[in-house]
Amino acid sequence: MKSRSEALFQLRPNLNLATSPLQNPLEHFQNTCLRPILKFQNELLLEVFKMHIRKRKNLFYSLKKEDRPTYISNEISKDNQLRKLLQGITLALFTFEELSFYQENKSEINKRINRLIAQRLIDQLQLLEA
Repeated sequence: MKSRSEALFQLRPNLNLATSPLQNPLEHFQNTCLRPILKFQNELLLEVFKMHIRKRKNLFYSLKKEDRPTYISNEISKDNQLRKLLQGITLALFTFEELSFYQENKSEINKRINRLIAQRLIDQLQLLEA
């Protein structure tokens, strides 16, 4: 039977991102852990944000298209419940080793998670508008 870590690694898409020994550990973690997890969780992230839009009475849809990226970034940075949910969707797929590294660098990794998710949603605005 596979270990939890092996099963998690098999779920993640291989992004073939260049890594370098000169990368700092946080950048390496972002490219080898966060980005693959977020790619795997993409559909769920989109659906969770759509649910958030509905919860906010569809305010998102009344905004001008050019204001929607700012709205996404602001909601992720200011809505504590949404932010924690999105972070939890990511953390749930960490191995024990990654979770340990996360604990040591929690603040910086949370910032990276928030930025990456916001950018991912902004890059897929057309899917949120459907």
